[in-house]
Order: sequence, then C-alpha cells, then structure tokens
Amino acid sequence: MALAAASKDSDPDDLDWTFQVEGQHGRHFSATGDRESMVYDASVGMEWPVAEGLKALYALDVKRRAGGESLLPTWARQGAGLRYTSRLGDLKLSLHQPDPDLSEPGLNYEAVLRGKLREVGDVGKKVLASSPEYVLRAAHEGGEPDSYSARLKMPGHRGMTSGLELGLKEGQPSISGYAEFAGKRKVAQGLEFSAVSKLVIASQNPGQERLSLLPVGIGASADLAELVPGLDEGSSVDVRTLYKLGAERPALAMRARLRARKLAALQLTAKATVNDVGEASTSMHLSASTAKGFQARYETANDGRGLRQAAEVMLRPAAAAEVMARCFGRIFQDASSGGEAASSAGPPIRGRCGFHGPEAAGLWRQHHF
Repeated sequence: MALAAASKDSDPDDLDWTFQVEGQHGRHFSATGDRESMVYDASVGMEWPVAEGLKALYALDVKRRAGGESLLPTWARQGAGLRYTSRLGDLKLSLHQPDPDLSEPGLNYEAVLRGKLREVGDVGKKVLASSPEYVLRAAHEGGEPDSYSARLKMPGHRGMTSGLELGLKEGQPSISGYAEFAGKRKVAQGLEFSAVSKLVIASQNPGQERLSLLPVGIGASADLAELVPGLDEGSSVDVRTLYKLGAERPALAMRARLRARKLAALQLTAKATVNDVGEASTSMHLSASTAKGFQARYETANDGRGLRQAAEVMLRPAAAAEVMARCFGRIFQDASSGGEAASSAGPPIRGRCGFHGPEAAGLWRQHHF
C-alpha cells in the first residue's frame, strides 16, 4: 500500500495525490486526483480449484477516466478461463472481451500449452544443460486474424542456448532460429567478466532468409563488499558496453552502488550512459538516515531534458513516532523553473504521506521530473 501527495508552492488548494494497493494474482487498485477530478484503474484476478490439477480463472479490469459523471467505471473488460497442470505441461484456455475502445465484435481467445521435453533432456545430457522448453499458442485478439505459433528453447552448456520458432498468420508461415551465448567468468575475488551475443536467422518466404547479429555486449563487475572493508553487501561497480554492427560507436553504461549501514545507513547509486551516437546522461541518488528519526536524500539527473535536482531532509520527533508525523524541508530545481531553485516546507504530511510499507513514490515522479 502506498499514498503520496504533493502541492505546488505549499498551496493546499493545489494538491495532487496518488493512492495505490497491490495484491496477489494481479489484483491492484490505483487512483490519482486533485481538487477537480479523479481517475482510477483496478484489476481483480481469482482462481478456484475445480478438480485435481484443474482451476477456473476469472479476471476483471475497470477504469474511470477524466470527465465521468459519477464515480462508477467508464471502461470495463472481463475474462474467464481454465488452467490444467499435468506432467506434459501447463495448459491455459481463456476468453475475454475485446477492448471497449476498439468496438471489436465477438470475443478474443488464447490457448497456451507450456512444458518441457524431459525425455529429450535425459537423452541429450552431454549437449543440453536442461530439458528443452516448448510453448504452443493459438490466439485471436485485437481484431486481428487468428495466429498460431510454436517455440522451442534448448539450453546448452557453457552459456550456449539455441531455439526455434514457427508461426502462421493469415495463411503466411514464418520460421526463425537463434543461437545465443551468455557467459560469466570470475577472474579474481570480487571481479567478474561477462559477454552476451545472439545470432538470428529468420524467413517469411522460402529463399528469403535473413541473418542478423544482435548487439554484442561485454561487461565487468566488481563486488565492493568483498574488496573494500566497511561496505555492505550490494555495493558494486558495473560497466557494460554494447556494440551494434554499423553503429558509430559502442554504447556504454556504468553504475556504482555503495551501501554502508555503519555510516548513517548511507546508500549511493550513480549511473552514467553514453549511447551509440554519443549522447550522454547521468543520475545519482544519495540517502542517509539515523536511528533517531533523521533522514536525508538527494537526487540529480542530467540528460536531454537538462539538469534536475531534488533534496529532502526529514525529522520525525520522538513524540510523534507513533503517528508517523514528520517535519520536512525540500528544495527542487529543474529546467521548468528557469534554473532557479524552488523550496517548499510545511506541516507534517502536507507534501507526502507515508505508511509502514513501500515508499509511495520518488521525488522525480511526485514533481514531474
């Protein structure tokens, strides 16, 4: 459960709020509103045992969009189905209403069978790391013609994986196959190198095969918790490069994470990327807290939208610990404010409400960064 609220210039009449609840089986409810309107969407999924290995399924999605005359949903969609589990695999059959926005006639359907070829895996142990996995699917959705597909994935040893996919739509067959390598090697304590490469061959017409090499990735990572005394588990530095044939240069991404509980529960995450045309972006998130209720964090990002910064300091008085009340001060800066910082401070929970549970939202989301 999460609840967030934010206002411009500490004006209580200009308050935006968001409420969200997540549950099992895809159940969720989220609502966003202000003084003038409210929108929401909700999903409910349910399962009932019918017999051994057989379950009945039901799902309902509803939405309320801006401009509705009442609080009732303005959009709804239902679906029902069956799931059967056996040694051969998992079979799922489902029917659901089409998207009300598209005014499609009839019902959409999907039938999916997933499983493993265990006998093949037992025979091919020298070549296969595990049993091949298959997916058979037939579907009609979105007003499109019926489509059929079959996929086979064969995990190999030493990071090698191969696969095959067949498809049929509007009487037009298609076939594609791939070979992929994804390997890691530990070269020293706390140091690891990795590489990823994938080769794909596809054809929709006989004699018109197309061979393509997907971007090749090479990476290195360092576990700082093993290399630097005083840093906790989760501290690391990762560098990844990705090269696509024909690109001007490889894309580069770097990420550093520092965790230190003994140092005011310090957490630092910094990222930097450069794409294959030389465009760069950076971001950083820094937070710290103490057992006496002091919390502080700072976030910054710099990319095509310019420099954006946010800082927040919160103090929970000991007398208000039971009600989770907080005193806070915040300062924000982005391109929309003309480069000038705008500060906001107010009574507890005016800018944000918190509950025992996940954080409601990041500073960027609350203030449209």
